[in-house]
Amino acid sequence: MIFAAFLSMTFLGAFGAVSLKKASNSVMGLQTLFTNHWIYLGGFSYVLSAFLNIWLLHRLEYTTVLPMTACTYVWTLLLAKLLFHETISLMKVGAIAMILSGVVIIAI
Repeated sequence: MIFAAFLSMTFLGAFGAVSLKKASNSVMGLQTLFTNHWIYLGGFSYVLSAFLNIWLLHRLEYTTVLPMTACTYVWTLLLAKLLFHETISLMKVGAIAMILSGVVIIAI
């Protein structure tokens, strides 16, 4: 249950950021700001992520929860590749490997 909450929290945080990035590509004025579904999707994802973060902080130590939120960067990289067709360089892969190594060490 806690592992699923971690995955969900980090994915929703990344998805929220990516959604707001997509919204920024199409917002032209005040009218499109209020009708852009990406803004609502991004905001909703961020709020859900925050609630999961609070729930996890209630059950686990802060020094465990906060570093594990770095997994958000892994999701961000994958979503940026899928939605924006960004290139994934060797340096980015190395950085993600270091993040995941740190998360595994903390989890142990």
